[in-house]
Amino acid sequence: MDKKLVDNGLLSLSYLLSTGCLVGILVINHKIATLYLEVSGKTRGLFGLLELVQFGYQYDLLLPLAIALGLGIICYRRKCAKNLSVTAILFASGTMILLVSDIWQLLV
Repeated sequence: MDKKLVDNGLLSLSYLLSTGCLVGILVINHKIATLYLEVSGKTRGLFGLLELVQFGYQYDLLLPLAIALGLGIICYRRKCAKNLSVTAILFASGTMILLVSDIWQLLV
């Protein structure tokens, strides 16, 4: 198989994984913000616990993001399309940062 074709496939897979996880993160954070607006004042005090219990599965997205980051690093080391490789690495890293930050608070 052609090396360039494999490298382009790895980059495409990296972008696809990062984009899918980004969409998932936005959907989950929208659900969290909606739940926050529905709960009463006393529950809002312990909302961090409620968020962790009900939406703890959002951290399962770290695995595909780590794979996307790894694919970007592999492509960068193979010196294929350096600009696209760096962009894939930054996209996966930025999506990881969004995952661990509480962006649902911006939606409230």
